[in-house]
Amino acid sequence: MQIGVISLQCFHCVDVDVVSDSKDLSAYIRRYSGSICPLCETTVREFELIIDTLELKAIRSGDSPWNRGAEPTEGFKTFFAEHEPGATRFQSVSGILRAQVTGAREDQRKKVCAQLSATYRPRFAFEAATKALDAGDAGRAREAFGICRESEDDRLRAQAAFKLGDMDQGEGDLSGAAGWYRAAAKTEAPDLRAAACLCLGIALVGLGDLDGARRAYEDSVECGDTKIRGMAAFRLATVLQDLGETAKARQTYEFTVGLGDALASHEAAVNLGAMEEGDGRWDRAKSLWEYAFAAEDANVAAHAAFNLGRAWEHEGRLRKAKAFYRIAAQAADRRLAQRALGYLRSTSRVWPAGR
Repeated sequence: MQIGVISLQCFHCVDVDVVSDSKDLSAYIRRYSGSICPLCETTVREFELIIDTLELKAIRSGDSPWNRGAEPTEGFKTFFAEHEPGATRFQSVSGILRAQVTGAREDQRKKVCAQLSATYRPRFAFEAATKALDAGDAGRAREAFGICRESEDDRLRAQAAFKLGDMDQGEGDLSGAAGWYRAAAKTEAPDLRAAACLCLGIALVGLGDLDGARRAYEDSVECGDTKIRGMAAFRLATVLQDLGETAKARQTYEFTVGLGDALASHEAAVNLGAMEEGDGRWDRAKSLWEYAFAAEDANVAAHAAFNLGRAWEHEGRLRKAKAFYRIAAQAADRRLAQRALGYLRSTSRVWPAGR
């Protein structure tokens, strides 16, 4: 059975060999604990074995010669009994040939290890980086994700860049995060590109670059990924509103509501309702807030409830207004809850309890 060794220190393939039974495998494993990587000379402290999946299937099915043993052929049993060892005059020649053969084998070993490392190194590094991240070892995670960036696999490179961006974002380094998200956005995979552009936009908003955020959100929407499109469209509308492009913001909010995204469409409905209210279209505003009130997200529903209270108060339906203010007053958002409570108290003075 052909077997390889991947170092979990440098993630290089450090050897490939053939073993025929469990004793060979045990000896092989012991030999490579503490060995030196032929590619970077790092000491191997931990490693994983790689085995061809077809060979594993053959072992499980019993079709492989694994563990059956292999005796030497009959001809070799008496060879050394009938022949004397090599003459003394050939010893120096043997040493030279042995060194040449050993050197050739080592060169071949390095070549094979380098070829296998190109295939396996980034995958093992990504798995190790994820584990390190979960364990709170940021340094190890960054090092391993950096190795993933050398991969020929476009998706794996993008995933590593995305993870590095998330790490910088979590540490408050928005500039670093934006750089990694830009790198991730170069992928050909639409879902990853959409997510990277969305996160890039969020980072750029934090950096005050609204024009850059607008372009990033537009790119995310254009990717067409159904899981990301609604969130990107909603954030694009908020940026357009901040840039003073009210007509485009309204159009983008309408587009987001029409997507029917579970969260983004309800959030967009709250904001679009506020724009309609500003233009005096209370009926349209109220219908949008009623739609948003059905949101599963408690925060969005609470904001919709507060606005519905105001809509009903505008119509003079104070009992209905108070009912929605009470709902909003229970919001986890303290500022919203306090505001709703203030409206509830002022409405109660106009419309006494029980009426």
